[in-house]
Amino acid sequence: MLVVLFSGCALKSTPPGADIAAGGFDQGGYIFLRWSEGLRVLVLHNQQGSSCHGSGSTTDPIYRLECYAQAADGGRIDLTLHTADGQTAQLWLNKVSYDLAQGTVFLIATNPEGIEAIQLSRDLAGLTVDYDSIIALIERDPDIGQFFESAVR
Repeated sequence: MLVVLFSGCALKSTPPGADIAAGGFDQGGYIFLRWSEGLRVLVLHNQQGSSCHGSGSTTDPIYRLECYAQAADGGRIDLTLHTADGQTAQLWLNKVSYDLAQGTVFLIATNPEGIEAIQLSRDLAGLTVDYDSIIALIERDPDIGQFFESAVR
């Protein structure tokens, strides 16, 4: 009986959590999520900052992450992400599901009707949870630069 009890406890593990960078820059804000297991998600938006919190436990096989950016005019971006392995995930932006196989970079602008989201496929393997690394990517990617030139705050 004792062997069964210990082996049952050994099967439970905490799902992997993310390294998180969230903040703002001149044209907007960012949320960068990085798992050592390989998953990377970058959300760039036209708001001036972001906040995130995540949770995982041995009693729940899913790591749950929630982030948001709030505009002064009341516009809001809500991000929800669930992962069990730090390699794949389900992601929702304002309760709309996105397939991360189509890209893990999101450009989001708020407007009176909600949000406008553009999903891009980019290699984020070398990106770190460092402000300078994120800004360097923003500055060198023409699609991202064009987004911030046209996004209305």
